[in-house]
Amino acid sequence: MPGTTDILVDDRPPLGQVAITVDREAAARYGINVADITDLIQTGIGGGAVSQVFISDRRYDVTVRFEERVRNDPEALGHLVLTSTSGALIPLSEVARIKLQLGESTINRDMNRRYSW
Repeated sequence: MPGTTDILVDDRPPLGQVAITVDREAAARYGINVADITDLIQTGIGGGAVSQVFISDRRYDVTVRFEERVRNDPEALGHLVLTSTSGALIPLSEVARIKLQLGESTINRDMNRRYSW
């Protein structure tokens, strides 16, 4: 374009990400709620408070998260267990499809609209 200066191409390659898709029919067969599956994933991968510690008048959350090697390994995530309504331990791989895929490294916004390169 005429008059354009300081042009910059924002070229960022896609990043690997773990994609987990819940198999709702399988979860229903075992009596497992989708919320239980998402809680397991959210706490384990993103981290979450599981308890609290009280020191004097202050309260601190105890937060847990899976090790990085587990968070990035679909097979290891598939071995995580959920408890069915009958008390049986069901591996996550029985109620969800877990795979590695490429995803956008940056999601930008312009005038409240998301776009990626």
